[in-house]
Amino acid sequence: MTLGLDETKIGESFMWYCLSQLSSENIEDCMYSYREDFRDYVLDKLEGEIVNTYDDKVMVQHKSQELKRDLDMTVDRVSINIGNIVKRLGLSKDDWKKSLGL
Repeated sequence: MTLGLDETKIGESFMWYCLSQLSSENIEDCMYSYREDFRDYVLDKLEGEIVNTYDDKVMVQHKSQELKRDLDMTVDRVSINIGNIVKRLGLSKDDWKKSLGL
């Protein structure tokens, strides 16, 4: 018997349900943690590429500083966007259902 359930929608429903169970303070804490973890991960990965691309230490240092500046600006912009999305969602107890049209 096929129930006709959309597994993607079920996964989304679970995600929204989990978010709706968190307080605004917890969500904000997660946003800050994610921001730092994301920045560190991307920085490590891209700095490794810089070291492998350039032999000149001065060029590596210059590109690394440029990378950090650009990454910080990008992470700040993304953090603002995520914050705005969370605010617009209004994650009260049943708002996750509205997000999925339930």
